[in-house]
Amino acid sequence: MPSKLHESASVWLNEMIMKARMRGIIPQVWAEIIEISPSPEYNNFVGNYTASVMVADLTLVPIVGPERE
Repeated sequence: MPSKLHESASVWLNEMIMKARMRGIIPQVWAEIIEISPSPEYNNFVGNYTASVMVADLTLVPIVGPERE
């Protein structure tokens, strides 16, 4: 389980994005095309790293392409 400090990056980024959206710096469409995923766990490595696990601070995922609609 990630610590509160580990989660702080996603909390801060989310606050900055919301403030920028309210000021019109980031367009409303942002919410429809970007997904913010805090502390995702990745375990889909191959080769020498097959048994590896990584927990990212956060991940920005663009929601584009035919399989994301």
